[in-house]
Amino acid sequence: ERVEEPLDVSIDLNLESFIPKNYVPEDSLKMDIYRRLNRSATFDEVRNIAVEMTDRFGDVPHPVKNLLSESELRIIAQKTKIRSMVWLDNIVIIHVADLKRAENGLYNLKKYIRVINENTLHLRLPKKEMKPEDLLDFLIKSIRI
Repeated sequence: ERVEEPLDVSIDLNLESFIPKNYVPEDSLKMDIYRRLNRSATFDEVRNIAVEMTDRFGDVPHPVKNLLSESELRIIAQKTKIRSMVWLDNIVIIHVADLKRAENGLYNLKKYIRVINENTLHLRLPKKEMKPEDLLDFLIKSIRI
């Protein structure tokens, strides 16, 4: 049985998602956390990293919460064959590796989706003024895996 390599997914939702220097001061530790989040393949792995950070460094600040949620969205995107999501104005431009798998994952959003070509979809957001964090939450809750 062939093991599928996870897609390299790019997400740009204009989010502040990073590990602040005053939260994890050591660069090598910070890079290790970024690497582990990027390699995580399950929500449990992401949650374990979150618990570990909380135990070690205290309550997770807002930009780190965004980073953790973005990691969960990346896992969802990989499983639904979405290569990238870029938020421009009121549209999320979605590039896909497999249109059928992506459309299946995006089924709950089908009334907002316009297929541009076999690799590109436009997701028109239901609300005009969405904050980046709200968009992230909306996508995580709406895309099915």
